[in-house]
Amino acid sequence: MMQLSTQERLFLYTWLNSLLSQELSQQQLLAYQTGTFDDLFCFLTNQGFAEEIIELKQVLRDLSNDKFAYLELAADFAQLFLLDSTISAVPYASVYLDKEVLEQHLQYLDHLLASFHLQLNQDLKEPADHLCVHLELLIKLIEQRSIDEQELFIRQHILVWFELLLEKIGQIQTKFHFYQPLLKILHHLLLKDAGLI
Repeated sequence: MMQLSTQERLFLYTWLNSLLSQELSQQQLLAYQTGTFDDLFCFLTNQGFAEEIIELKQVLRDLSNDKFAYLELAADFAQLFLLDSTISAVPYASVYLDKEVLEQHLQYLDHLLASFHLQLNQDLKEPADHLCVHLELLIKLIEQRSIDEQELFIRQHILVWFELLLEKIGQIQTKFHFYQPLLKILHHLLLKDAGLI
């Protein structure tokens, strides 16, 4: 994988964050199916994600043949992320960390949220330990803090539970595999930015 610039890293984390925060709208799905993101897919292929992009493109082709594509993809999102933790891979650190570690983890997240003057969206009622909150904080760290602080955050506050989330996702059957390659891309980016690959 080539070295990414700061702007490229910010773009990729922001893109992944938007895809993992909520279901795609019909309009967004159509944009993926009609080639709007082909340049991004080409870029990611050149960065070493050819396998994941082939998988994504195949899913998009399969979805174009399904008249209920938007609903099917929404159902997959719910199956993966929104149901009870016994049958879904809910994207919250609190599901995967033990109580003592979680307490320190949440305190640090609160500290970062305050230091960046960020507030959680009260309409969504998402707790601070959601994966997308972690990604939003990582984006702020990339914009404003040192590489060392970014690496530490990824190692100690994302990867410690994200890899358990990935294991759980591997056990869940969905009709389409749209989100799985996205999470593989995210995992690879996190490992690289943490200096682990």
